[in-house]
Amino acid sequence: MGVLTRTCEDVEIDAPLQPTAQSGLRIDHTTNDGLLLAVILDALDLGPGDIRWKLTCISVVWWPGNESPWEDSWIDDDPLELSDEAFRHQATGITQVINGRFSAYRDGTEIVAVEAVDSSFWLVWSDDATILGYMRGRFPKASPASPPSPFHPYG
Repeated sequence: MGVLTRTCEDVEIDAPLQPTAQSGLRIDHTTNDGLLLAVILDALDLGPGDIRWKLTCISVVWWPGNESPWEDSWIDDDPLELSDEAFRHQATGITQVINGRFSAYRDGTEIVAVEAVDSSFWLVWSDDATILGYMRGRFPKASPASPPSPFHPYG
């Protein structure tokens, strides 16, 4: 079917990454059949302003002719950074995210982080109650989440 973009042996990360937010939601794939990253992004209303996304340790399924645009997300010192428009456009072509963190920033402050965990569920982290409220409305079976996050780049 596909090939992972990177393996855990390619990058050395000592400890699991943690979100900056203290509140979150867990959205299981089993309760939302075939939940793609683009669907999660469509549910996020981040309001006005310049949004930049930082992508870290993204592993996706890909195949010849549909390669991952996010190979550079594995560079520890400088995560891959994209505009909101470019990121959302690229996400429409992604069929499965194995693991990864997608963090949205406005004026240098993280406003939301979306984590894919072992192709099993999504975590959406934000201290903005409005953002989490929109997500709860879109995914009524989502459950509350709190740190520490089970996300680890190695799965």
